[in-house]
Amino acid sequence: MLDGIDFDIELGQAIHYDDLAKNLTSLYKGDRRGRKYLLTAAPQCMYPDDFLAAALATGLFDHVWPRVYNNPGCDYQNGDMSNLETWWKKWTQSLPSASVFLGLPASPDAVGTGYIDPTALVSHVLPVVDGSPNYGGIMLWNYYYDDNTSYSYRAKLVTNGKKILIPPFQIISHFNFFGFIHFAPYIDIFTCITKWMYQKNQKDL
Repeated sequence: MLDGIDFDIELGQAIHYDDLAKNLTSLYKGDRRGRKYLLTAAPQCMYPDDFLAAALATGLFDHVWPRVYNNPGCDYQNGDMSNLETWWKKWTQSLPSASVFLGLPASPDAVGTGYIDPTALVSHVLPVVDGSPNYGGIMLWNYYYDDNTSYSYRAKLVTNGKKILIPPFQIISHFNFFGFIHFAPYIDIFTCITKWMYQKNQKDL
């Protein structure tokens, strides 16, 4: 069962992703069963994203999770919120029709830079980002690391009911339309992932 498509573009050319978003939205609206499909994106935290600027400008995305890691220019660094806060405001203000999630690593082993300890998340980060009207919650990379660290369990205790979305193992989530693993520019297909994430997190609360 397909629940939606996530744009996670990191290589290649920055062309036609806006057309793809429009065409997918048109197809979704024509679903005879009346099912709801999600259109989501995982841009880098520097605004605008090199590959997805035009696509996001369409205003068609339901959820966007800028990745605040592996980007020293906007990462949280040793108690300094200035970079993260600057870029967070740019993202939330530019996407008023989307829920914007803070993309974080669930473990320092998952990334090169940008890990935020749950204690710092509570005391320094959440008070800033939660003030945005379209703040949707936290997206964690990824399920494997979260399973090892219990990051989401600790974070959910203090997120005021906001959802935490956890993508599954990278090798599972990164497929192209033809069903084989694709390590070039890719578009993640949510096959039951979205429903599973919501159900899992509601069950764990």
